[in-house]
Amino acid sequence: MKQQSLGLGQSTKRTRRREFLGEMERVVPWNDLVALVSPHLADKGRGRPPFPVESMLRIHFMQQWFNLSDPAMEDALHDVPLFREFAGLGGWDDRLPDETTILRFRHKLEEKKLAPQILRTINDLLQHKGLMLKTGTVVDATLIAAPSSTKNASGERDPEMKQSKKGSQWYFGMKAHIGVDAASGLVHTVRGTAGSVNDVVEANSLLHREETEAWGDAGYQGADKRPNAPEGLRWNIAMRPGRRKKLDTTDRVLGLVNQLEQIKARIRAKVEHPFRVIKRQFGQVKVRYQGLKNLALIDLSPIIPWLFVGLGLPLGFRLGRRLRSQRGIGRLFSAGTVAFGLGIALSFATSAMHTVCIETFRLCVSRGDGNMSYWFHSLVAFPLYWALIYAPRTSEAVALAATTRCDNAVLAALAQYQSSATTSQFCPSCSERISVSVCKPPNADARSMVQTTCACGKCNGTFALKSQRA
Repeated sequence: MKQQSLGLGQSTKRTRRREFLGEMERVVPWNDLVALVSPHLADKGRGRPPFPVESMLRIHFMQQWFNLSDPAMEDALHDVPLFREFAGLGGWDDRLPDETTILRFRHKLEEKKLAPQILRTINDLLQHKGLMLKTGTVVDATLIAAPSSTKNASGERDPEMKQSKKGSQWYFGMKAHIGVDAASGLVHTVRGTAGSVNDVVEANSLLHREETEAWGDAGYQGADKRPNAPEGLRWNIAMRPGRRKKLDTTDRVLGLVNQLEQIKARIRAKVEHPFRVIKRQFGQVKVRYQGLKNLALIDLSPIIPWLFVGLGLPLGFRLGRRLRSQRGIGRLFSAGTVAFGLGIALSFATSAMHTVCIETFRLCVSRGDGNMSYWFHSLVAFPLYWALIYAPRTSEAVALAATTRCDNAVLAALAQYQSSATTSQFCPSCSERISVSVCKPPNADARSMVQTTCACGKCNGTFALKSQRA
């Protein structure tokens, strides 16, 4: 049996991966990045001893450089000695971080929004070394696809991804907008948006405000007219392909215009190189939505607004009873004002409830604007509230009825109900059902003595009606 070695005789061949990591060891300002990240990763003194910040930062960078997931990165640390050596974990007795540790470190960087600060630190170093001149910027955007299927654990698409049309082809996903230095091709600004956001909307946000020239393709037409366009900057936007095809290159002037477009294209070519690295080397061809942060067990977004509309109905009823003493135009104006105020108040209450539902209970996916806006709910609820408040209310009970015997006991019992009328009796002549309202005299008071005559609408028979104090 062959004796196992201790792994001390590692290969010294300068592979491409070793060359790349050696170059990153020299050019990346590790000390500055560790000083930037360390204050946000304070040790709380509980659980396992933490790994060094620089080791975790190097592992995070290797994930991006070699397109490795968390489990794949854990396996690579165990299988590839070069990765352990680069991370500073090359000792034979060193602990290695598992995939959960790697995941939590990345989430901490996202939570503290450290990625833009890391990019800014590196850009400052490049500018200090004279590698980034900042005299001109080239802007562009690329589509990164996302799965459009809903056959997943959450049963929905990523809500942050939208559709976008490029040429005659539709895409679903996000857009990566970048601004690169026109001289060196180094990236100084990165922004991510939904796929439906137009390129020209993010054009001026990709500038560092120190350049005097900016270049972009035909999709950035009108960037110089945007409200956030900086003064003193000249945009060099490419001509639309349809117009360029119509140029007569045999004409001297038009030939010079065509040559100018070629020069613009050569300058803009620098912005395509980072996209190759992002998509081919980093593997960001398609993003994946797992729904860990946005998934809610139940979505109450479309239900909450209607619950508040239903809450406004009893409130409108009670407010209407308080305004029953008013008459005429005053009652109309008061009812409209109260109904409008009630609708607006419930709209703000709906918005606050949505915020609590999303951030605290995590039972809402969105704020409900996609289903129906709060103001539209106010417009729907306003006529209902106005009808309840303005409709006349009669609180007096009518204790008058057509009865065959007209005895005081029955009339006294009817008066105690204090209602406006649903009981009925039969005419003694033709047995026609006669409702209480037919026999109600004008200005009748259920609490006073009333004696009148009631007539049957079918046989025109008359009989006496008598009531007493309830």
